[in-house]
Amino acid sequence: MVRRTVSVVVAAVLALGAAGCVSLPLIGEEDTSAEALGILERAQAAMEGVESIAFTMKLAGDMDGQRLSLRLKGGAYVAGERAGEMAFTLRADAPSLGVPALTMQAVAKDGSIAIDSGEGWQVLPGETIEPKDLELLGSGFGQLDIAAYVTGLSVERSTTFLGEPVTKLGATLKMRDLLGAALAQAADELGSLGLADLPDEVLGSLGDMRVVIYVSETTGLIKAVHESFTIEQDGHALALTVDLVVDSVNEAIELPDAPL
Repeated sequence: MVRRTVSVVVAAVLALGAAGCVSLPLIGEEDTSAEALGILERAQAAMEGVESIAFTMKLAGDMDGQRLSLRLKGGAYVAGERAGEMAFTLRADAPSLGVPALTMQAVAKDGSIAIDSGEGWQVLPGETIEPKDLELLGSGFGQLDIAAYVTGLSVERSTTFLGEPVTKLGATLKMRDLLGAALAQAADELGSLGLADLPDEVLGSLGDMRVVIYVSETTGLIKAVHESFTIEQDGHALALTVDLVVDSVNEAIELPDAPL
């Protein structure tokens, strides 16, 4: 049940991101809320001039002293003639579980995706997910009053992230209530993923999510996002953290020589 819960929550969080919920911190003191909204709107406007992004994402989990980690590093073209092309390397480790490390490369181009886990490239059947598909998955979230599920808004200016001046936005998201309402709204779109009717014990296992967004005071772009939350079920607590860092923008993304 714990494994199924984690899979369901990860898929639902991906759909939440597809709804454009980076603008979550819209509640709290009126002045603070307006300030946060203005910062995020400027970040969205700055993204209109971006064609490519290089990024690093790290996921870490700990349950009963058993640790796992996943690191994904790569880049993608998000606009322009090469929009949709991307490449990344994934490394997964779970030493305390006795599971050997896994390293995999992936590349997407012309609507297809190929992977190499050490035994040569294999082209996956079918088509990759298009942006319109992600928008469809997120439609149920977009219909909600997101502000009703957010607390603890904070704005901290003139701090730094990896030496770069940034503004730090923080908020706490009531995941249990938000996902329950959003999945009910998006039942038709999410039904194929098995998310339309989550058992009460799955939703009941979710703790609040703390979200921190770092916005560059130099470029106006989002520099990094940190998320942390806990899933409690069957007497076990799984603590998860996700860190996404934008390494660069508008630089060439090198694609491996895959048979696409």
